[in-house]
Amino acid sequence: MKFYTIVLITVTIAFVGCSRGPAKISVANGSGITLSNVWVSSEHFATSFGTLTPGMSVSVPLTSRLDTNIWVTFEATGQKHDSRGEDRPSYFEVSLQHQLSITIETDLTVNNR
Repeated sequence: MKFYTIVLITVTIAFVGCSRGPAKISVANGSGITLSNVWVSSEHFATSFGTLTPGMSVSVPLTSRLDTNIWVTFEATGQKHDSRGEDRPSYFEVSLQHQLSITIETDLTVNNR
C-alpha cells in the first residue's frame, strides 16, 4: 500500500513540474510603417515593446496571472493610438490557455491574429 502511495505522489509531482510556463504576448507590426512607444498594458502591468519596424514581431511572457484584459497603445506618424478607442473599445484576453498574438494592421487597427 505504501509503495502505491509513493508512486502516486511521485507521478503527481512530476506532472506538476511539467505544467505550462507563463502565457506569451506577441505583437507584430503589419502596418508598413515604424511604430514607436508600443505598450501592452492591463490594470496591473505595462510592458514596453519600444519601437517596431515594419514586419517586426516581439514576444514577452505574461508575468501577472491577475490580468486577463489587455490593451495596446502606440504612436505612428506623430499620432497616438489606443486599442481602447472611443468608438469601439478593444480589449484582448490572455491566459495560460489562451496565448495572445496581436497584429497592428495597415490601417493602424489592432487585431488578434
